Amino acid sequence: MLSTMSGALEKFELEEIATFKDLKKAWTKSRLEYDAAKAKLDETMKSKASGEPEALRYLRAHLHYAQARKREALRFEAALDKVGDVLWKRDFALLFESVVCMQALAKFLDASHQTLAQLEEYLAQLKTHAANRREEWAAFKAQKKDERAKKQLEEHAVRYTPLVELLSNEDLALVNAVCVTAGAEQDVVLESLIHILDAHKMTLPIIQLGITREVEKTKSAATLFRGNTMATKLMTAFTRMTGRQYLTETLKSLLEDLAAKLTSNSPSLSLEIDPEKIGSNDPQVVLDNMTLLRTTCQHFLDKIVGSMQRCPIPFRLMAAHLRDEVVRSYPEAKYISVGGFIFLRFFCPAILSPDSMNPPLLPSVDAKVRRALILISKCLQNLANGIEFGVKEPYLVSMNEFIAANDARVKQFFDELATAPPSDEYQPLCSIENAIARELPNLHTKIVQNLAKIGTSLTQYKQEDTIPALCLILAELSEDGLNIPPSDKKKDKKDKK
Repeated sequence: MLSTMSGALEKFELEEIATFKDLKKAWTKSRLEYDAAKAKLDETMKSKASGEPEALRYLRAHLHYAQARKREALRFEAALDKVGDVLWKRDFALLFESVVCMQALAKFLDASHQTLAQLEEYLAQLKTHAANRREEWAAFKAQKKDERAKKQLEEHAVRYTPLVELLSNEDLALVNAVCVTAGAEQDVVLESLIHILDAHKMTLPIIQLGITREVEKTKSAATLFRGNTMATKLMTAFTRMTGRQYLTETLKSLLEDLAAKLTSNSPSLSLEIDPEKIGSNDPQVVLDNMTLLRTTCQHFLDKIVGSMQRCPIPFRLMAAHLRDEVVRSYPEAKYISVGGFIFLRFFCPAILSPDSMNPPLLPSVDAKVRRALILISKCLQNLANGIEFGVKEPYLVSMNEFIAANDARVKQFFDELATAPPSDEYQPLCSIENAIARELPNLHTKIVQNLAKIGTSLTQYKQEDTIPALCLILAELSEDGLNIPPSDKKKDKKDKK
């Protein structure tokens, strides 16, 4: 575009400006000739030359002057015309070239705009590519991290497999020894054991095996599951851990309403029906309290019986196995066994001590509310056992009407509870990853710390056959993965010295 403009200007200068310069020179020459002719004319007019007629001399001078003047005028006019032509052509040529230049500039700008658009698209593609590469790199890093974690988990799983197998042994020797020697941390250790076993899908089989052995060893239906065996402890703890949300959804609102009602501005409101504790001889007070107790027990029972859809799958699997095993030896204890499981070990303890549950169903319980909860749990437990009140607690005899009225209904609930669900799959209390990464190392630490006590316990319970296997496992594990605080490790080294 610039070269085109430069070429046009150069052509204009070479052709038009050069011609104008030539005409100007010719006009300048004719002007000089004109000036000379005029000067000669003036000289002729002043001189008095002889030999030639004066008129002829004047005529010749005037003729020469006229010719010079005409020539000068023609050349001046030609130069002037050329100047006009040059100026007009200059303006038109420059205008034309300016238009051409503007057209070229427009094309250049359009091409530049297209190039910029292509560059923007290219930059967008580069940004997308960079983002994709970053995502791919992040995914690659995450994959490598997962692979390392998986590999580490597999290595840990292989390392801890013998320990898990020993824990899940049918005799539960190591589980019992670890719990017995845990002291004040027994509940914490028991929960950790259940997390480990449940992550490996061994909790239910162990509990079911324990139920079967318990039934085989028991000589009377009345004493079924009344002992404190390891299998019973596992069943109680597993039930409590699995049913936390179920317990909260079923009882929390009832307990809160009851506590609010009994601690309201009506001090005479009570569920107490023992005349010795009421402090009044008015039979109407006992009757009113009895009515309130019966209504409250009915509300609790209705909520429990109506909770079947929310009942955890492990509850139903344990109840079904429990009923089947008990019926083989004690058909008459069909409902008592299931009632003892769901009420004696689950609902009644929560009703009796809602402030000790995890999480608490009530933040605190005063004496008046506590007494009401004791009465409710007594009534529900007798209903579950199919036993009416008698001479032992005569003030509760009137609650036998409640028991009789709900006997068939609660048995139907037990039948539904003891019917195995279509699927036995449920969400474990702990993932296998957490069990291997956290629970097993913690348990490993506890075992090492209490190893002497565990050995003594195994010997006392005549399960010393477990000791060599445990020692071999601990030797293989060494101290890797132990969560012993630095101070304790120093103490251990001093003791060894």
